[in-house]
Amino acid sequence: MWLKNIPIPPSLNNAYPTGRGGGRYKSKELVCWEREFSGWACQNANAIGLVRQELATAQRFLSIDCVYYFRKERILTKDGRAKRLDVDNRLKILIDAVTNLTAVDDSLVWQGSFKKVVSETGTDFCDVRVSWVY
Repeated sequence: MWLKNIPIPPSLNNAYPTGRGGGRYKSKELVCWEREFSGWACQNANAIGLVRQELATAQRFLSIDCVYYFRKERILTKDGRAKRLDVDNRLKILIDAVTNLTAVDDSLVWQGSFKKVVSETGTDFCDVRVSWVY
């Protein structure tokens, strides 16, 4: 089942900076995204409920597939070359948030994929498909 139009999380590189004492803390960017994600979850409670219901049927392994939609100027230069925009280091935050929201242990995530796509809407967002592997 697909969860649509999820706000894109920050990169792990920017999510947990090191403080003065050497400990890590949540960045302002991550805290802001968590608020945005929480708002998205409230607006999409029905879809989340359907995913929870489907996933509650058995404890099997999961596949999580992510499609990241970025504005063209964020991922391509004016002459069409790819910009340096990692999406793989956004996966951990996104997978943790989705599995937490759907009440699934993230250790059951067995496989998955991700890809970048130019957004036709002019906004950045991601879609996530959660399905059973076997």
